[in-house]
Amino acid sequence: MNPLLQIKDLPDFQAIQPIHLTPAVDQLLAENKNKMAVYLQQTDYTWENFVEPMMLLEVTLDTVWDLASHLHAVKMGEWRDAYQENLPKIIDYHTAVSQNEAVYKAYESVFLSRAFKYFNASQKKMIEDALRDFRLSGVHLPEAEKKQYAALQQSLGKLTTQFEENLVDVTQAWHYYTEEVALLSGLPDHVLALAKENAKTRGKSGWWFTLEYACYFPVMAYAHHRPLREIFYEAYTTRASDQGPFKNQWDNGPLINEILLKRQCLAEVLGFQHYAALSLQTKVLKETEAVFTFLNDLVAVAHPKAKAEWQILSRYAKDKAELEALQAWDVAYYREKMQLEKYHVNQEETRPYFPLKKVVSGLFFIVKKLFNIDIREVHTSVWHDSVKFYAVYGENDKHLGGFYFDLFSRAEKREGAWMAEAKNRIVTPHIMQLPVAYLNCNFDLPTQTGAYLTHEQVLTLFHEFGHGLQHLLTTIHYPSVSGIHGVPWDVVEVASQLLENWCWEKEAIVFISENLPDALWDRISAARHFCCAMDLMRQLEFALFDFKLHAEYDKQNPPDVNACLNALRKQLSVLPTPSYNRFSSGFSHIFAGEYAAGYYSYLWAEVLSSDIFHRFQTEGIFNQAVAKRYLQLILSQGGVCEFLMAFFSFKGRNPTVDAFLQQRGLLNPD
Repeated sequence: MNPLLQIKDLPDFQAIQPIHLTPAVDQLLAENKNKMAVYLQQTDYTWENFVEPMMLLEVTLDTVWDLASHLHAVKMGEWRDAYQENLPKIIDYHTAVSQNEAVYKAYESVFLSRAFKYFNASQKKMIEDALRDFRLSGVHLPEAEKKQYAALQQSLGKLTTQFEENLVDVTQAWHYYTEEVALLSGLPDHVLALAKENAKTRGKSGWWFTLEYACYFPVMAYAHHRPLREIFYEAYTTRASDQGPFKNQWDNGPLINEILLKRQCLAEVLGFQHYAALSLQTKVLKETEAVFTFLNDLVAVAHPKAKAEWQILSRYAKDKAELEALQAWDVAYYREKMQLEKYHVNQEETRPYFPLKKVVSGLFFIVKKLFNIDIREVHTSVWHDSVKFYAVYGENDKHLGGFYFDLFSRAEKREGAWMAEAKNRIVTPHIMQLPVAYLNCNFDLPTQTGAYLTHEQVLTLFHEFGHGLQHLLTTIHYPSVSGIHGVPWDVVEVASQLLENWCWEKEAIVFISENLPDALWDRISAARHFCCAMDLMRQLEFALFDFKLHAEYDKQNPPDVNACLNALRKQLSVLPTPSYNRFSSGFSHIFAGEYAAGYYSYLWAEVLSSDIFHRFQTEGIFNQAVAKRYLQLILSQGGVCEFLMAFFSFKGRNPTVDAFLQQRGLLNPD
């Protein structure tokens, strides 16, 4: 039997192979189409005979495809061909269903039925969202335009997948090898140890470095040898572009142009002026002007402070090294040196005090204190021997779900950190399914002394676990509106950013650190806002670049993407940027992820999460009454709650930017 069709609980990853995907997808698609045809033959559509059965069809397919998508992300080389072969089928299927007028009218008849007013909030929201999504998929379009929409979706699926794969390929292809240890002066011991091990596995005696971020950033921040920093900077910022050591070999530039064009065409087919307007239909902020106003207001606050920070950093570099002009590959290095001199701390100094085992156990303890949950490791099948699985239990030992931790960097694993769904919560008379999450990071591989994190990496782990909590602690019964599903994309980061705050509280830090001296923690805390305005301006640059590309796109005069970014940099950036820099070619959040015309969400959600955390700060960071209120109103409600109404209920007022500015250090006169 096909192991992909036998998943009832947790998958047997040792049995699942790429060869199993195509027959499983083909069988499920055929079964779904046949069953759907039977459901549509009814004359009186109800929740029981149509909505719930349709939901269960999607659940079976999603379980298999979510698993395949995850394996493609963590074992890309092995799963690439099978994933690419079946992605078009999945897109075609979902497009056909979303444009099927008979299915739409069946949902509409349930919505208009007398029974609808007796449905619970989750059922109502599920049907209302379904009707909205039908309309946003062009269910009312003439047949020719439906075909155009379907072709655009198919093409976009291929383009965005290719974008991500190009980025992985070029990152894997590049390396730097040296046998001259003098060139590596300043690099942390654990980075040198890993580079030495990389070389040893290749039969070499020196040091072998890659472009994985866990390797790239330490070089930029700590390598004394300036030409080495420049080599790494150029290789990293020209990945998958028409510049750099692999120029034109995996060039994402043409893909970006095609993606932007097809998104604009998609929006126009559906009657929207631009893709940004289409994107905002499923967000809290509904108007493009609201997004621009939000971002530009933050620019007005941060830009003058960022210029002042840059001037101070430039003077520091000139005084210390007689540099007349800081270059892009100097910024992280002199920033670290200045921070070390001013606060007597840098990120690498924090690493020995955050052993991964202690961080993980402390994280679990913190969420137990907040939400009264227990987390226990369970031995089960995994896709790599470094992966662990944990089960989550609530009051009275009630099983709530589970999650996989895949925390270390590996070849052929997608870069960055992310959460993905393995299974969604479902509770019906016919099925009970608990939520399961994949939580992924790319931390440095353990050395002989174990695995240790910097404080920044601790923040990353807490961030992803915040996403996991929203997925796992949902009380909503139906998958399309449970967990992170149905949550407007510009508030989906609230839960993740909120949990980061505990990493800055002394009352919580004792649970996730080991032998951390009070004096060192005081210095870490004091350095929190170092160059804070420069950091914020960098995020604002990315957010405005994304939103302007999608809100101001002109098919008759397509933009030169790099020229657009450079023009924005002249307006906003205080840092120098070489002409060869091709940041956009690696901007997978918007060109391969789900943040197109939505990268602003990180900052907008941070405003909301900072304001929510302000109540914890006021009433106690482990105040269980406050945590319970947050859990009941927001965290557990998935896409059912109207977020701003839930926020008002939690805070007793509408959100303000004050807590965000305070946390970012922008209200601090220093």
